[in-house]
Amino acid sequence: MQKHVLRHTDSNQGNFYKAVKLDTGVAYTCLMCSYYTPHKGSMKTHVLTHTGERPFLCKVCGKAFKQKAHLKAHLLIHLK
Repeated sequence: MQKHVLRHTDSNQGNFYKAVKLDTGVAYTCLMCSYYTPHKGSMKTHVLTHTGERPFLCKVCGKAFKQKAHLKAHLLIHLK
């Protein structure tokens, strides 16, 4: 199987993962652990587990979340 490694240099994510091009497509591999996925978006979310970044902030109470979907679910508690 032919592999070609491409370094990912997204300034927002640093060098936390690399893209490996395979005959069947691309796989993104985390350089901090053994996690891998064929989806770049999933890898960007995974990287947050290593950086501790929580970019989605609740404007009501200030609680922060790693994923937008988790913030949306949280906002429902303020509607009660």
